[in-house]
Amino acid sequence: MKFTSILFALLFVSNFLSAQESTYYVPAHNKFDDSLKFELNQIIKNHTEFTYTASSTDVWDILKHTDRDTANANNVILIYSGRSVDAAQEYNSATGWNVTRCKC
Repeated sequence: MKFTSILFALLFVSNFLSAQESTYYVPAHNKFDDSLKFELNQIIKNHTEFTYTASSTDVWDILKHTDRDTANANNVILIYSGRSVDAAQEYNSATGWNVTRCKC
């Protein structure tokens, strides 16, 4: 039930964040419980998986694109702090993107 609630909340938020009407989640609209899970699975079941760390394309490479700072293409925007940091730093011995320093 908790999983279903989280998915429903994500769908709800995605509708407000979308600048345009999207058809991506239409099959899941007005669905609940098992039918919601089924429809969401149908939407994502053919996705491409990327490993967390690899010598080829991995999650870190993907994040450099999805979280790119539009004001500085060499940086990414950190999710929790909103800071723009050097995309090339990634993990960097725990001093890269995961640094908890916040100049809020």
